Amino acid sequence: MILNNDKKSDQLRLDEKTNVEEPLLAQLEAQGWQVIRLKQVQESKESFRQSFGEVILRPKLEEALRKINPFLEEDQVNECVQRITTFQQSALIENNQKVLRLLLENTSVAENRKTGERSPTVRYSIAL
Repeated sequence: MILNNDKKSDQLRLDEKTNVEEPLLAQLEAQGWQVIRLKQVQESKESFRQSFGEVILRPKLEEALRKINPFLEEDQVNECVQRITTFQQSALIENNQKVLRLLLENTSVAENRKTGERSPTVRYSIAL
């Protein structure tokens, strides 16, 4: 994006990658997140998705759910993925609120089939 201050074209370049994306990624890394850096020109398969229209990296989400919640069985992993990727509302703000609620408040499945525990908590992230 280029901002013009006057007609003489005193231009201030704002580079979104340098000024927004990289500082955010550095902040996430400092909090223990694993950041996946990809080259600018890439195939969608390189970014763990079928197409660039997908915002969730499903294989990474499934991997994280299994690691954080080792009691989950495959159908339960799929159930938890569906909860965070399927939306009943058409409003973006409501969908974002749903995802945030799941990330912060977690969810549950019917039972831990390994221990018999009813409604065990399923976490989408690890609290640091």
